[in-house]
Amino acid sequence: MVGEWTWVPVSEVATAVIGGTPSRDVAEYWHGDIPWATAKDVAAVSGRYLLQVQEFISEEGLNSSAAKLMPKGTVVITARGTVGALAQLGQAMAFNQTCYALLPGDGLDNDFLFYALKGTVTEMRALTYGTVFETITTQTFDHWMIPIPPLPEQRAIAHILGTLGARSS
Repeated sequence: MVGEWTWVPVSEVATAVIGGTPSRDVAEYWHGDIPWATAKDVAAVSGRYLLQVQEFISEEGLNSSAAKLMPKGTVVITARGTVGALAQLGQAMAFNQTCYALLPGDGLDNDFLFYALKGTVTEMRALTYGTVFETITTQTFDHWMIPIPPLPEQRAIAHILGTLGARSS
């Protein structure tokens, strides 16, 4: 039951990884075959999965920057601009520093993490700061609380919500 679930800070059950941008001054870093997402790309997702991006980087660009290649299914959240837009990567890709990847720890189902964040994003927005643009930082995840049922329940919930989401897309 929901009342029996533990509520924990996101930072206790997932690791936040910020993206990066290769130097725009080095042409060889760009127009490669690695999808590279921005907050604008994530915010444009109408369903669950981020499938299309505007830019691509090369392997050299990835290796020379703070950008990291994350696997398909990774949960990504925008940290600036449209704060709190969420998606799961529809394929392996990298992203810039306007986004965080959230990598679940042991005992947390990745798909459940997506839905737990989606269901509590309004509460997270109260944790943003900034005078011109709202922003979230790694410290935001120390205060953003999500419910954590037992792993079998997480998987069942994520399966049901995923099935319902697929029908409404």
